[in-house]
Amino acid sequence: DIGLHQWYDAIASLLATSSSLEAHVKLEVTTHLSASLIRLNVARFDVDLHPEYAVNRVSITEQSQQRLGDNWADRIQVVMTPLWSPTEQIVLNPIANQTGVWSVNTELESGPWWIIARDGGSARFRPLLWNIPKISTLVSQHHTSELAQAIRLPIEEDRHRALNTLLESMGLNPIHKDWERLFVFLKMTQEFPPSSFDVLRLLINHPQTMAMALLKADDKTFDRVWSLAEFMPFSWVFVSVNHWHLAAKNHFQCLTASLEGLAMQKIALSVFGKEHCQDDYIGCSVRLATNANFPKSPCYR
Repeated sequence: DIGLHQWYDAIASLLATSSSLEAHVKLEVTTHLSASLIRLNVARFDVDLHPEYAVNRVSITEQSQQRLGDNWADRIQVVMTPLWSPTEQIVLNPIANQTGVWSVNTELESGPWWIIARDGGSARFRPLLWNIPKISTLVSQHHTSELAQAIRLPIEEDRHRALNTLLESMGLNPIHKDWERLFVFLKMTQEFPPSSFDVLRLLINHPQTMAMALLKADDKTFDRVWSLAEFMPFSWVFVSVNHWHLAAKNHFQCLTASLEGLAMQKIALSVFGKEHCQDDYIGCSVRLATNANFPKSPCYR
């Protein structure tokens, strides 16, 4: 017997080399005489939603239905979520008397939306991009977020330029208002490959921002940030000491400013040593973050 789970990490690493959601890895088991016994294709998703843009609906093809097995209709839930605000979602309603067909509401804010189908909580379906045109009369509630504005830009070149500019500035600003939104995308990598998102594909090109993200991460998001090196063409080894030093310096200054006037600041500095903190931002900021229970602070999301 051969346990395919033994190859999980290797397959995940190979898939990480491609930004395409259609990427797959071919596995072949052969004899010592090179005779092929079995061939397998391993992909990120094994089921697709079929878009019917002309009539504003999505469906599951008969071939996909066969893959889902018995009683699949009772397990599938389909939602729409705006890519610029992925914590929001709208549940799609199945069309009566039509198995595996859902209507899509187009009276929504303009911009890119994902249609996500889950099989009993598992993201087996490839996310489907559905763009709502600008003719929509609804006004965005996220106009103050630079990240949301950038994601909604329809032209890829403009979108990438805006995202790169934003990510560069976030690397120097630990209290930027879009950190919380960026960490939402990082949490979504538990279900979807990080290459699914423009902002994460570009994030790895900004080592200063990557270092800041790791310092800002909490217990629930640290592994998500760290694992970007496993699933994307990035290595923490190539983040320079200068990037770490500047990120830790800015982060520590934010922490001390947020504690100004509080007894906790005096306690923290007395425990770790004021002079030592001034000379070693990296070590001190990490110790402060891991050893003290701080009040709610903009330095953390």
